[in-house]
Amino acid sequence: MSTWERFTHRKFKSFSTPKATITNGGQLSMNYAVMTEYVKENNFAVLFYNKDEALIGIKFQDKDAPDAYKIRRYRNDKLGYISITAFLNYYKIPSRATESYTPKWEEKEKLMIIDIKNRVGKKPKSKQIPAEDIL
Repeated sequence: MSTWERFTHRKFKSFSTPKATITNGGQLSMNYAVMTEYVKENNFAVLFYNKDEALIGIKFQDKDAPDAYKIRRYRNDKLGYISITAFLNYYKIPSRATESYTPKWEEKEKLMIIDIKNRVGKKPKSKQIPAEDIL
């Protein structure tokens, strides 16, 4: 007979630490702290890359430009994402796994910096359990 543990952590805690996640589908997701501290009312982002240090730089702006990415907002503007597949492919940045980073703010250049060498966490793949193992 197996022992069941009740899941009691349904509600997510508010994230006060900025966190950016690059998904294996080529999206850059931004949590509430990034949206309120860095993105603010801006709707577009211009991407930069420092090959020597493996840093992604993101400059948020309120106006569209030929090289700007639209910031998609959801959950009442509390979260956001940018589809960056072309950027990742161009610079040959692997995105085989969903990985999270703690971005830093560069005040002088007004850039959010993601150091892709220093990931915070890697989302594990879901493990499927055969029905006969749980019944």
